[in-house]
This record gives sequence, structure tokens and C-alpha cells, in this order.
Amino acid sequence: MTKEQYLSKYHDYNGLSTNQLKRAVHGLYSKKFIDHDLGAYEEHRIAARVLIERERDGSGLLFHMKKFVLKGC
Repeated sequence: MTKEQYLSKYHDYNGLSTNQLKRAVHGLYSKKFIDHDLGAYEEHRIAARVLIERERDGSGLLFHMKKFVLKGC
């Protein structure tokens, strides 16, 4: 897949509503893992990336160094 094809598919999935995107990811998941369709691998990865980016809330793991103890050194 070329960069232009990737961006085209990315923009296509980015234009879908969240519910349509979830249905597309579910359908591609079924093709990828249940039907073992090799053509669905790249498309599932692109659609899943768009969905993850859309639903990301910005929070991540926080590490508190206050009680950090390094043992064995």
C-alpha cells in the first residue's frame, strides 16, 4: 500500500461517524480474525487507528515518584 492509498483510506474512515466507524472496525475484525482475509489486515489497522484517535481522552498512566525506591543497587 502506498502512502497516498493509506492517506486516502485514513481520510475515508475519518469522515465516518463514530457509530459507522465502530461497525466498520467490527466488520473488519471479523474478516481479519475469523475469516482470515489477508486483505483486511491493513484496512483494519487504519480503521482501528482512526477509532483510537477519536476516542482517546488524553489521560495516560501517571507515575508517582514520591515512594519510588530502587533496591539492589
